Amino acid sequence: MLIRDIIPPRAKATVIKQKKIQKQTPKKTLAFLTILFLILQFFAELEPVQALVAISSGNVTQANMRLSIVANTAFVDFSSAGALTSYLGYKLVITSVTDPTKSITGYIKAAGTGETYGSEQLWNNPTFEGTYVAGVAPNWVLSKGTASEYTSDPHGGLSAQQISNPASNTGLLYESSLTQTSGKLFKASVWGKMLAGNGGKAIWSGTSASSPFMYFTSGIWTQGTTYCTQGATGGSSLSLQAEWGSSANANQVVFDDASVTQVLTPSTTGVTITDTANGTNYAWTTEDTGFNRNDTTYTYAIYPGSVSSTISDANTHSYQLIDCANTAGQLGVDVTAATTLQNYTVVRCPAGAFQFEESATLTNSIGTSTSNDITIASGKTVTGTYNLFNDAAKAGSGTYSDAGNTTKWSSDPLFVSASDFHLQSTSPAIDTGTNLSLTSDYAGTVVPQGAGYDIGAYEYTQTTSPTISLSSPAGNSNVSGNSATVSASASASSPASISSVQFLLDGSNLGSAVTSAPYSVSWNTTQSSNGSHTLSAIATDNYGNTAAAATVIANVRNGGGGGYLPPSNAYANWLAQASPVPTPTPSPPAGSPQANSPAPPTQAETGSTNSP
Repeated sequence: MLIRDIIPPRAKATVIKQKKIQKQTPKKTLAFLTILFLILQFFAELEPVQALVAISSGNVTQANMRLSIVANTAFVDFSSAGALTSYLGYKLVITSVTDPTKSITGYIKAAGTGETYGSEQLWNNPTFEGTYVAGVAPNWVLSKGTASEYTSDPHGGLSAQQISNPASNTGLLYESSLTQTSGKLFKASVWGKMLAGNGGKAIWSGTSASSPFMYFTSGIWTQGTTYCTQGATGGSSLSLQAEWGSSANANQVVFDDASVTQVLTPSTTGVTITDTANGTNYAWTTEDTGFNRNDTTYTYAIYPGSVSSTISDANTHSYQLIDCANTAGQLGVDVTAATTLQNYTVVRCPAGAFQFEESATLTNSIGTSTSNDITIASGKTVTGTYNLFNDAAKAGSGTYSDAGNTTKWSSDPLFVSASDFHLQSTSPAIDTGTNLSLTSDYAGTVVPQGAGYDIGAYEYTQTTSPTISLSSPAGNSNVSGNSATVSASASASSPASISSVQFLLDGSNLGSAVTSAPYSVSWNTTQSSNGSHTLSAIATDNYGNTAAAATVIANVRNGGGGGYLPPSNAYANWLAQASPVPTPTPSPPAGSPQANSPAPPTQAETGSTNSP
């Protein structure tokens, strides 16, 4: 009998079901894990969304907005509202106030050189010349009121168009055969003057910007102009009106030399834009299609066009040099995570040195730029200590916290040159940083050098050796006793200082190194043999540079207790040259060898009080 034959039926069913589950579960689990992995991989590959802090922002009215969104000819001009030419390379975002979800984004490429224009769009007699029919200029439509040819003093040519209002209405003449490509910028212009009453006005209708762009209330010829970017549907009309009046002909106005032309290039206050950083043109997108090109008011914001280094982790980053090399619109460091930056040098970044989108820590760092050295986003705090900036204060509405007031504002780091960001010897960044337990700088130099840690990516290294000379004893002088003084004078080139002076006797250390001025040591000459000895000293500065003093000869002359003092060199030389001295006898005959022997040295020559 098999085991399966004794298992109850219900138990058999349970076993079969468990077997099916065991067979299916691995497959389902594997499929689920595969899908989960693909989802996580997708999000991991997404670039982090950056919310850079705007460098400049503001509002601009429709009257000042001149926007052309056409492939290869895109540009924007804020007219008198402010020039954009100082932001070449930056990113520009223009947002409609009516619909803030719609915006135009472009990268500022080049400054405008002056407006140029395309062909005339009012091809139907814009100068109001020719044969009038019923007083209306050819191909213009009279909707209300009366019109007549005006020849008294037209602005240009031989004729102008006069319009008068009907009773309880306005006089209206218009040209409606205008069709322009969506996204193009056009300039409308017309000359006019009042003849009676309240005169008239000019309206460019067919778009949301259909309010009058010029009122003619003066008896002198005046020009009215306006700019309008065509909507997605295209088409518009230019309307010339005499003001409303309760009685007919109460208001009369005359118009001349009307024109509507496409603006091809921006004025000197405008800029061309591209759709990508360092791009070559502007491509039409659905984003542009939904943008209201003729709103009453817009907001604009200017952001860095590119970022040299983005810090998006919570790690500690130390000793980095970020050089934007004056790349237009480039930001040095964008911090998007709660990180710690130590000993950074960020230079030549037109869009700013540091920008913090998250709270972080910044220590021992230098930031210099042609824009803001440090910008902190709203609601964020940067704990900053022992830093150095050209700017007088941070930018942005965030907080810079330096409880110990250790940051140097409005300071020049005094780099070696415009392209060498090592420190000069007089830099305020030298020895003014704090100990972060780091061992080497950006170039691999051991830190600290000198009296302390430096601010920035490069630790200053002193290359000039100190100077030292012996002050006493004088050269070839005699010394004696157990406390002869040996002294030296030493100095180091700023910012270095003398850290020690080690005296030497016959090439060996004489006492311990002296670490502070005056630099001197006591020499017990009784422990040295009588005769000539060499003295010197080695000075060491706090950067490890050394220098040796010139050697000085000193003669030890010690005696005492009637003891024998070895003869001096002069006396020894005499002994070597002279014959043995005999018992006193009469003087030798002249010409004998004894008569030619040299006389013994005097006491003054030997410097000794002992007899030989």
